[in-house]
Amino acid sequence: MLQRPAMELRQLQYFITIARVGGFRRAAEQLSVSQTTLSQQIKLLERELGVQLFERTRRQVALTPAGSAFLDRSQKILADLRMAREEALDFAEAEHGHLKVGAITPNPMRWMPRLFAEFNRLHPNINVTLVERSSEQLVKLLHGSEVHVAWLITPTDGVPGLSFQRLFTAEFVLLAAPDHPLARSGQSSVTVEQLANQPLILPPPGPSRAIVDEAFRAHGIEPRVAFEATDPSIRIALATEGLGLALASERTPAELHRVRIEGVSMLHSAVLAWTERGIHTRAAAVFVDFAT
Repeated sequence: MLQRPAMELRQLQYFITIARVGGFRRAAEQLSVSQTTLSQQIKLLERELGVQLFERTRRQVALTPAGSAFLDRSQKILADLRMAREEALDFAEAEHGHLKVGAITPNPMRWMPRLFAEFNRLHPNINVTLVERSSEQLVKLLHGSEVHVAWLITPTDGVPGLSFQRLFTAEFVLLAAPDHPLARSGQSSVTVEQLANQPLILPPPGPSRAIVDEAFRAHGIEPRVAFEATDPSIRIALATEGLGLALASERTPAELHRVRIEGVSMLHSAVLAWTERGIHTRAAAVFVDFAT
């Protein structure tokens, strides 16, 4: 009886990358392998598992139900392997660790370079990589153990599965171009009902967007989303062109008219967040102690 080839870790990485980017071509570019090699390895993986992982059409690639279940398990396997490797290095090198710190972009925290300088002075043998992403992306990276800690924006009660230290709490506001009717009238606040037909420029689904969606749905209204953009500076630029009202923190610098939403909580917090898995290395634990 012929023995099936054993599953390889690189096949899991290939599979996860395809699922994340939504296609073989883009995954092959990110992984620096040929599309043919990628396709062959996924076929071998499917043969080993005895299930089809992807539904392939001419326009897109989508996970099958079996593929979705396997994706969750594969991500945990690779996260555990990263953790095991870092723990081994931690024992071998004492405080000669490598720390991955996430930060929202664009980053309004002007004190961050000074903090890193002080941390480097106290712990010169810990190398730091700064990973700049949106809050939504950083939450995924934290859960996947791809960053150890991250500064991000969350609802005031946090995000499930994350421990955090709150830095400050602020309010979301809407930014309007100078020629927008709200700006011309000098109106500084509106109700959710007044926004029912207003085109809005919001972040994609995630912690920040959830605050807006919940505020609207509490009044039985679905927000009219004209554009979605992760980067606040892009949302502001779109609002400047008159394409809608842009969501931004009240602390965001912008030369636009600011409008509060009445009668709902639009509060959010800037936090330093981590998972229990994320601070398993000595370097990560040292940084959390230092930064909090």
